[in-house]
Amino acid sequence: MEVPRRLGRTVKLNADVLVSSACDTVNGNTVNTQTGSDLTPSIKEALLQICCKDSVSLGKPQHIGSVLNVISKHIEKKGCDSIGLDIEDFFTCLRIALINDSKAVRAAGLRIIRLCLKNEEHAQKLVQADLHYFIAKCLDVLVDNMAERAQALRLCRRLLLIDPSQFPVALARSIVALAFDGTKEKDRLVRASLAIMAELCIVNPSVFVASGGVRCFSSAVLDCSSARMQEAMVASLLYLFDTKQRRELSKLSLRFLIAPYSDFHYRHYIDAGEGNNSSTTTDDRDLRLLCAKQALLTVLRSWNGVLHVMSCKILEDLVKVLLPCHLETRKSMLEFFYTLLRLPLPEWTDEFSVALLATDPSRVQDAWKLQEGYVAAEGKCLLPHISKFRPNLVLNHMALLVYCLVEARLVQTLVEVIVTSDTFISVRATILLGELLHLSSTLLPPSCHGTKMCLPQLVDCITSLKSDPVKRHRAAQAAEALSKIHQLKKKGIVPYSLALKQIVELERRASCAKHTSMRYKKTEENAANIHREDTEFQHNGDMESEVRSNRDPDSILSALSRDCGVLAQKDPLIWNWSVLSNLFLWSKMNSCALEDSSLRSIFRRVMQFYKPTSNQFCQCEFNSSRTRLYSVVGCFLMDSLTVVEELECEKILAEFLDDVSGAIRDISLASSAHDCLLSPGRLSTTACRDYFLFIGRLSSTANGINALEKAGIFQDLLELVASTNHDCYLKVITSTLNFHADGYARSILKKILLGTVESGRIYATHHIRVLLRAAEEHGTTSTLAKWAIPLLLNQLNDKCRAVVIAAADILDEATDDPACIEVLIPLQTQFVQLIQDQEKQHLDSRARLLLIKTLSILPGFKHWQETVVESENGKFSLVQQELDQWISHLNIRYVQLVESDLADGLTQHQRAEDGRYGRLSNVRHAIRDLPMPPHLFSQLNQHREGLDFLRTSGQLSKLFTVVTNGSIETEEEILELKAAVWACAHLGTSESGVALLESAQVVEALVRVASFSTVLTLRGTAFFALNLVAMTTAGVDILARFGWASIKRHHGELWHVLDDSEWNCFYLPDGSDPFVLKDRFRVSISVNVRDRLRTVSQSSCHSVTFAADEREDIKSSVSILTSTPRQRTGSLGQPTGCWETDSQPYSLEGSSINFDSDSDHSSDVQSGEIAVRSCRRAYTLPLSTQTPGQEYVPHFRSFSDSHYPAVDDASCAVPTSPSNRPKRESRIWSKLRTSLRLRRSKRFSLPVRSSKESSFIPPESAEPIQLLRSELMDGTLSLAEDTLSSSAAEDVSSEDDDKEESDATPLHFEYQLNRIGSILSRLKSVPYKRRPRVLSSSSNRSGCYMGLCLPIQLSYLHPPSDWFEQPDPMIDTMSFSNMTLNEEPQFVHESQHCIICSKDYSILFVESESKKTDEEKWLVRKELLRLVTNMGSSVGLNANEQGLLRLKQRFPWAFHDVCLFSDVCHIMASYGYRLRARRFLHELFMDSPFDEVR
Repeated sequence: MEVPRRLGRTVKLNADVLVSSACDTVNGNTVNTQTGSDLTPSIKEALLQICCKDSVSLGKPQHIGSVLNVISKHIEKKGCDSIGLDIEDFFTCLRIALINDSKAVRAAGLRIIRLCLKNEEHAQKLVQADLHYFIAKCLDVLVDNMAERAQALRLCRRLLLIDPSQFPVALARSIVALAFDGTKEKDRLVRASLAIMAELCIVNPSVFVASGGVRCFSSAVLDCSSARMQEAMVASLLYLFDTKQRRELSKLSLRFLIAPYSDFHYRHYIDAGEGNNSSTTTDDRDLRLLCAKQALLTVLRSWNGVLHVMSCKILEDLVKVLLPCHLETRKSMLEFFYTLLRLPLPEWTDEFSVALLATDPSRVQDAWKLQEGYVAAEGKCLLPHISKFRPNLVLNHMALLVYCLVEARLVQTLVEVIVTSDTFISVRATILLGELLHLSSTLLPPSCHGTKMCLPQLVDCITSLKSDPVKRHRAAQAAEALSKIHQLKKKGIVPYSLALKQIVELERRASCAKHTSMRYKKTEENAANIHREDTEFQHNGDMESEVRSNRDPDSILSALSRDCGVLAQKDPLIWNWSVLSNLFLWSKMNSCALEDSSLRSIFRRVMQFYKPTSNQFCQCEFNSSRTRLYSVVGCFLMDSLTVVEELECEKILAEFLDDVSGAIRDISLASSAHDCLLSPGRLSTTACRDYFLFIGRLSSTANGINALEKAGIFQDLLELVASTNHDCYLKVITSTLNFHADGYARSILKKILLGTVESGRIYATHHIRVLLRAAEEHGTTSTLAKWAIPLLLNQLNDKCRAVVIAAADILDEATDDPACIEVLIPLQTQFVQLIQDQEKQHLDSRARLLLIKTLSILPGFKHWQETVVESENGKFSLVQQELDQWISHLNIRYVQLVESDLADGLTQHQRAEDGRYGRLSNVRHAIRDLPMPPHLFSQLNQHREGLDFLRTSGQLSKLFTVVTNGSIETEEEILELKAAVWACAHLGTSESGVALLESAQVVEALVRVASFSTVLTLRGTAFFALNLVAMTTAGVDILARFGWASIKRHHGELWHVLDDSEWNCFYLPDGSDPFVLKDRFRVSISVNVRDRLRTVSQSSCHSVTFAADEREDIKSSVSILTSTPRQRTGSLGQPTGCWETDSQPYSLEGSSINFDSDSDHSSDVQSGEIAVRSCRRAYTLPLSTQTPGQEYVPHFRSFSDSHYPAVDDASCAVPTSPSNRPKRESRIWSKLRTSLRLRRSKRFSLPVRSSKESSFIPPESAEPIQLLRSELMDGTLSLAEDTLSSSAAEDVSSEDDDKEESDATPLHFEYQLNRIGSILSRLKSVPYKRRPRVLSSSSNRSGCYMGLCLPIQLSYLHPPSDWFEQPDPMIDTMSFSNMTLNEEPQFVHESQHCIICSKDYSILFVESESKKTDEEKWLVRKELLRLVTNMGSSVGLNANEQGLLRLKQRFPWAFHDVCLFSDVCHIMASYGYRLRARRFLHELFMDSPFDEVR
């Protein structure tokens, strides 16, 4: 039976089956659900009964609602296709339910429609049936119909997910009105509507902007205290900045976010704070400041936001807000900058001594409590990452923020705040200034911050006699505080808890013992080392011990015994515990003193204090500084008792351990652990937990282990970890035991890792990271990895997702050390199987990133290459299959992983321990560091065989082409370009990879994308990719040519160290003009190029030749040597040469190295002028003429200390050249380097020119690329100036002591012409050398940088300001006003938007004819639509409402017209109406029967 197309007819059908079921449901009886074949006809008949006007059987609303509920359940189980109706007819039937007077019927109809939406065709049919007008009506009307409105919102979201392109603007307008005005009316659906609008902004920006979503979010952002909701809205707005099309569509600017800061009387709502209610005004302002702070933080933590802020100079405006002396504003702004820079907020105090506690890097944190992360969290926070060279994406982003703040003159503004504010603000501003200076010196390259940190204003305020005395005093206090902050930062990070200190100390002892056994040191030297280590562990020493050291042992022992007061006083509170610590240390070094009876008496009495049964030490409060001293002395006491095998000492120790053993056994035997001495509550608040610290101290020595075994402590601990359900015991046991020896301690750790307590397994897994980091710091990773790595592999089998993710994360960090990878190689088969299993369960694609880490060393690569797998296309090696998968889809997946990790690290939406995004929790939000995830190319790039495999695969040229000439028209093309950028950047993590990138001009393309791309997220990807290139010396040199400065240190070093060339790169020689020098350079090239071309192939030096397809003559070679990289190619879109190397790319001195096509064959080495004609660029490295063992060591200068005179940006004094520097200054720098313990650089030593031949000839790099040529025309320090001055520093000698060597090794002109030849400088003595991962005294530091670079001119990153122009205010107000005043409204009925006329045009003809004859209907219609149009403006709203009410009272028939209702709905869909107006207009038609629709 077909449903008639004209639903206005009366159709009587027998639907007794379904009606009776509905009636039974209403009466509370059980409904016997029929099978689908029996129920389908009943559903059809019931739908027709609903559509009938004269239906009696379904006349009651509850019956109709019950029938619709039965239909919805049927559809939910079997789908809408089981009904047998066309989906358009079905929606037409359900339209009757949406105009029913019962809210339950309307809610049921909305639910059925939502369940029927399955694909895009259904969404299109819904819009064609004009259901969106009725859905908007259900959403707008508020008459105690929350269920109906909730169903309407759910239907809107379902439609949005099915087909965003078909989402009607009418629904978007309704949702925007609810989100805009719902907060003031306390509507419960406001948050849901905001969430839907945020999704709409992403999937359909045009509808979002057209419906007024931009203005809605602009208001809601400053009215939402929920950080996660606000972040979602701001992120949606930032999404509109990404591409050119969306920017032109939105014309959005986020400058309004600073209004609560810049406007001291800002009111979000006009009626806020009325009635002279000061508390309301204060609360409203605090809310707006909080919202503005959270929104600005979200903006600055995104790449689109940072670029927008830089372009619109919003940061400069924020910094200027600090200038007016407004207390509350300054306080709020300082808090904002503290949060932005991830700095702890100092206490609100006027004492610098209290505020300085927040600057201590080792300050205690709440996350280190026993109930939280304990030692595992502390070790992860304080101990450095195992990888010293892997870039940190979050750190790179922080460096850019610091750079922006420095360029925004925050430093100078803070000085002004310090001297002009009260003491409280001045103290807080001083701490912020000190932290900002520290961040600038550690995160910014010297050429980026330069002399901007000299604080001339502060110095002038201190020294000027004309300044105000109060300001002078505050400035002097600030200078003193800044000095103290600098001393704290130089001290470095020291572990806070004694457990972590003990772990670090025991690793240091193991390292010393290892080196001692290798060098056969004497016993006296060992004792001195132990004394020095124990002194570092002690923090309350006594200087009198140094005076007593010259006295005889008996007098020292008697003096220490007398001064400690143990024998004279029984009260431990009176004892001198500092002297006791010295006594125990001295007795440890002088084991013969243990025979003294007085010392034994002291041992026994002190041990009585520590016994658990004495209730003295175990009752002390844990957080007390005195209790900490007790624990330190107790550790020294354990060392003294185990230094030698002495009977009396063994007896004292055995008595103590028996007492401790009884306390541990009580935990397992008692009915409740809370009734014991070592209860969980006492472990958290008292010193009871330090008993486990003493056990761990004893487990580090052989005598201590014997004593623990005799006392049965290990057995007690095994029983405790097996029986307890309290993770606090597992934490303290894991954190204190020493695991160096294979014995009970490792068995206990394995028991915890495999135990039943999930939190204990998670903590023990995280603790292995602490052990690995501590071992890496002292070079004992190879020993630890042998037993720790197999434990982590076993944890990958754990049933808990959090344990698996923690183990995988630790393995990812540990395998940055080659020693850990070497342990994995014998376990490769097991490792691969585990990773494949977890890839399907918990780790997803991240498992693959962990698996490829074994490719970074040659044995792992050979294992992959020898493993053969079969596929449909034949047999391939495992590494070939992996490469094919990365090229096909994993490169794209890598982009998604990196972006999701960045969002997880910077935003509020963070994963939990199990790797899932959960609901809101009480965990405080914290920015997480994000080391660069591994990539296949970066792993294969670590050795020659892997690079050859990549080069011969034929894939590199495709990726290079995408980077240099990729399209960005669609989202898929943008994603493909991002994937290629990441792949090429990872290829640049070695110097040979950088050579390949430079040959294909990929680095220049990356700089171009980072500076000029119209897609902002592409700029961010290129920025992070350039940081990968900055990991090597060659990459740093190439980036310097394009105006990017890099940090030349790794993560393990605190300060950036400069050599002479870097020091002089800030200045140009006197009277030198970069343009004149460039002209002189061109003339020099034209004169000497012929000699160069004649001798280039005959010189005994390294020559790197990039072969091209076409031959060039000498003239073209000259143009190549003098042109920019862009000019050399002729067109960036069509490079003229191939880029991969042949299978033998590296050779020894005197040979030529050809980089040819992807083929495996080797090109013949050409010579003479023919070789020059065939090359596109020839890079030549000079021979090293230094004698074996002799090394060129440049001077270093550190920006960490102010050892250089302060200079101003405007007037910089040019320093003297290194050749003219006296020997005395060189000795000073040498002593300074020694005092700072700076390692000498082992970078490529360049031959230097004698001071007699110091004529300045700039290298080729003086020519900037055309993309940055406009910057060179400015009066600022440009790229050419930096590169010219840098080359000048390389031309001159570093010291007079090197003069003879300089004369013997003249600087080759070939090197001046081809400075890029330093890319392969490290390859001259060995065929290939993998980049070292662990820095040691013998490792080569060249190419081992942290990977952080920034443009010398921040303007290189600035997008054009016209990208973010705001629209005309008059145009902006059109979203809530319908038309201009001069426009005459046209109230013509539009049939295509009418519910009735769009379906049947005969009605339109009859109706229009009747209107022509009935003038009254036409006038009423015109007046009604005029009032409806005026309702879009808030001006005269009440008058328009009264006019509509009068019309309805006089002409009620007008509001029963469906065509008129359609016109009103179309007007509300075309223009923006506030929620009050929309509800009023819909309520006018509430009593309309809609007979034409039925």
